[in-house]
Amino acid sequence: MHPFSIIHPIKVLPLILVLAIRRVSSETCAKIDSCSCKHANGNVDLHPLALSNGKARFENIQATSGTDKFSWNPCKDFTQGSCQNVAACQIQSSGSWWSSYYPIGSQNTAQFTSDGSTNIILTYTNTHYGVTRFTYITLICDSKVDAQLTADGEKSSRRYYMTLKSKYACPGGGSDSGGSGGTGGGSSGGKDDKAAKQGGKDKSEASIGGGSVMMIILVTVIPIYLIGGILTQKFIRHKSGTDVIPNKDFWTDFPFLVRDGVLFVFHKCRPGSTYSNV
Repeated sequence: MHPFSIIHPIKVLPLILVLAIRRVSSETCAKIDSCSCKHANGNVDLHPLALSNGKARFENIQATSGTDKFSWNPCKDFTQGSCQNVAACQIQSSGSWWSSYYPIGSQNTAQFTSDGSTNIILTYTNTHYGVTRFTYITLICDSKVDAQLTADGEKSSRRYYMTLKSKYACPGGGSDSGGSGGTGGGSSGGKDDKAAKQGGKDKSEASIGGGSVMMIILVTVIPIYLIGGILTQKFIRHKSGTDVIPNKDFWTDFPFLVRDGVLFVFHKCRPGSTYSNV
């Protein structure tokens, strides 16, 4: 009998689960500092985009909806109005002569997460007079664009969304120098930043990554399998007690199967010494 023919199909579930978890982890980016992170495919480094003169690299970017404007400088603090030493600032205009400034992100709170696809999300928080605000900047890799920032605005209370399309959002794309020039305005990124100021809407649609899809399927299918199996065991096969658990023996062995799956994935199926010489 072929050695793989004795494997029950459900027993590959722990291996699938381990592979899904590993796939999701490969989509993350481990923080190095406030504007760079380590990705499986290379470092994402926004340092070339940062200004060091106390001003924002992207300044007064008009939101695609509403009247709010937003400023952001990766890596280094900037000051604008009453936004003092911040990473990001919201500007609300009250007529043509008065503006209110709200700090919406601090450099030391920067975190990198994944949106489930190839995009990385840079998140900031800021607590000002007891009010905490959150800023989410989706980093979209585009090797043909130096830097283009689009402000999507305040989609929910005190939660602000922006999108950076840049070659520096690509793993390994920030390894070369340049891109940090300019005088602090949104135009410092050339034509790309000018397009962002005008509210360009060429934002790439994010898709769900393969690892996330696999996890969603598992989380959906397993409860259906367990509920359906218990009902079948109880009302059709007239089982009782722990015997109503479908594939009871498998679930008893499940922790050991997960262990074997982990060993299989992380040790690359190294040949063992389980075979004796003939």
